[in-house]
Amino acid sequence: MFPINNLTMQQDYFGIELSGDICLALPLESLVKVTQLKQKNLCFIPGMAPFWLGVMNYQGSLVWVLDTNHFLNLIPEKNPYRKTLTAVIVKHKIDKKQRRVALIANKIQGILNSNNFQSLGVNSPLPSQYQSLIQETILGNRGAIDILDLKKFFQLIKTATSLKALA
Repeated sequence: MFPINNLTMQQDYFGIELSGDICLALPLESLVKVTQLKQKNLCFIPGMAPFWLGVMNYQGSLVWVLDTNHFLNLIPEKNPYRKTLTAVIVKHKIDKKQRRVALIANKIQGILNSNNFQSLGVNSPLPSQYQSLIQETILGNRGAIDILDLKKFFQLIKTATSLKALA
């Protein structure tokens, strides 16, 4: 075990589960809302990278919806075309503007209390091209959880138009 990184551990997180038992932690202050999203309420945008499911209306604004499993090259769950999706809307300030994106999750872990963490350094099972998006890997009550660096994540999705651009 590595010593706990005090900068990372001073905040609480919101945990989501993806395919392949991958768990991501999002800074709790970045969480906007968790919602159930019907696929029929998504507006598909032609010509976009396949990991973008489209956009949704959230409080009168358009929010991009990201197929998180597809984006991270994870093996999809058994029923990728379910009618209702769990969307976790997160925000981050980039280029002096507040940006929001909805991440599709397989399951919700909920609030992760920072007092229960042990640091594993960066020990993520994600594919190598995504390792830079992980701030730290922690050991929680349910196993290893990767803390997503939202600044790097938003920078990447801002410019990524295809999976080839991410390699």
